[in-house]
Amino acid sequence: MTCSPRFPSAASSARPCSAVAAALLFRAQCCNVAVVLDFSKHMSRILEIDPARRFARVQPGVVLDHLRNAAEKHHLTFAPDPASHASCTIGGMIGNNSCGVHSVMAGKTDDKHRGARSRNLRRRTHERGPEFHQ
Repeated sequence: MTCSPRFPSAASSARPCSAVAAALLFRAQCCNVAVVLDFSKHMSRILEIDPARRFARVQPGVVLDHLRNAAEKHHLTFAPDPASHASCTIGGMIGNNSCGVHSVMAGKTDDKHRGARSRNLRRRTHERGPEFHQ
């Protein structure tokens, strides 16, 4: 995902940026001068579901229920089950390490995602998670 070309003033003014998915968190409301990026409208695609590897690649704005519905066709699911499952997004779940009432049995988001790739305003790519550090 590349957002920096659209926000040159944020990069040049050294304003902090905060990415949110569905803006359900208080974080989006208490950023003062930060530029808040909401990915729920334009970064909400399921890019790939690989049933053989039990793997999905998604953009941060994908709503959990949309991913679950797509995965269900392959008899798969994404285990964390927060109460906001109908509106929470995968990016927000990763940021908060979301879980839910079945987390003891099924695990938290950190237990289920393999990695994340992002770019900062200086166009440096950052990769986190076991998918990138094997």
